[in-house]
Amino acid sequence: MRVKWILGGLTFFLAISLCISHAEPGKRWGDIERGENLFITKCGFCHHTDSKDTKVGPGLKGVFKKKVLPVSKRPVTRENIRNQIRNPFANMPAVPDLSKQDIRDITEYLRVL
Repeated sequence: MRVKWILGGLTFFLAISLCISHAEPGKRWGDIERGENLFITKCGFCHHTDSKDTKVGPGLKGVFKKKVLPVSKRPVTRENIRNQIRNPFANMPAVPDLSKQDIRDITEYLRVL
């Protein structure tokens, strides 16, 4: 009987966790239009947004529809994309002049590609 309660409780918390994790993608954390403008000026010379083809860096069309990021193979999450911009993986240069809000806006723009 006690095992059933424990399993029931674990199942409940797992269900709540899944609901929370699936709710996050729809929540907006930044300004998409501003993110597009920032992307064009700071990132667009290396990345396509209308293609998955490599320019200098990987094309980012549909990046949030993938399970992993193109180069680092880390899971596609807002946090991992922000981390990639702040602390780049592989050959990507750092972009230190972007504020936290700038990165949030770029991330939201990438989410709608």
